[in-house]
Amino acid sequence: VDRPERAHDLEDDPARPRPGQRAALPQDLGEVAPLEEQRLRSFGIPRNNYLFDPCLARGLDYYTGPIFETIVEEPRIGSITGGGRYDNLIGMFGGNGFPATGSSIGLERIVTVMEELNMFPDWLGTTTEVLVTVFAEEFLPYSIHITNLLRDSGINTDLYSGNAKLRGQFGLANDKGIHFVVIAGPDEQEKQTVNIKNMINGKQESLPLSGLSAYLKQHLSVNKKQ
Repeated sequence: VDRPERAHDLEDDPARPRPGQRAALPQDLGEVAPLEEQRLRSFGIPRNNYLFDPCLARGLDYYTGPIFETIVEEPRIGSITGGGRYDNLIGMFGGNGFPATGSSIGLERIVTVMEELNMFPDWLGTTTEVLVTVFAEEFLPYSIHITNLLRDSGINTDLYSGNAKLRGQFGLANDKGIHFVVIAGPDEQEKQTVNIKNMINGKQESLPLSGLSAYLKQHLSVNKKQ
C-alpha cells in the first residue's frame, strides 16, 4: 500500500472518525455521502464496517474517482489494502481507455496482523527440512552447491538469502522449525565437508559432503517416526 506513513498518521489521529461514525463533511460532499452509504447498504455491508472520509488522500495522481483503504483496528498498522477508480490508466499503456477500479493488497502487513493476532493454526508449519547457511559472500557458491545436491536427493532444502551472521541464521531455522542446519565455511569448503547441527537435540557433527544426503535421509526418517 503506497505511503504507509501517511496511513499510519491518520490512524493515530484521535479526531478522525472510526468505522460506523460520520465524518464532518463540507456541504457538497455531504450530499454525496448518503448516496454512497445507500449503495454500500445495498451490498449488505454493515454500517460499522465503513466510513466516508473526505480527508482520505492517496499519493498516486491517476485516480479519477472514489478512493478507498482498508484498515484493521488492532494492531495499529495502518492500511492493509488501498485503491480507487481510474478511468485513464489502462489507456496510458494499452492505447484504449477502459474505466476500471482496482486495489493493491499489502501482503506483508496482512501476515504481520495475522501473526500478532495468532490467527495461523498450530499445524501450519514449514515443509523445509534443512537450512543451508551462508558463512560469507565468498562461500556462497559452495552453499549453493550443497543446496542443489540436497534438492536433487529429494530433501526439502532452503538456502539462506539474508544478511545475518550465523547466529541469526540459526535463529531463523529455530523460528521456522527447521530440523537441520548445514554450516559451510572456509575449512569445510577446503576439505569438501560440512558441519551439520540437529536443531532438535543440539548435536553438531562434521561429515564429508558425499555422505550428507544419506545422513540426512536417515535422521529425517527417524525424526518423522518420533
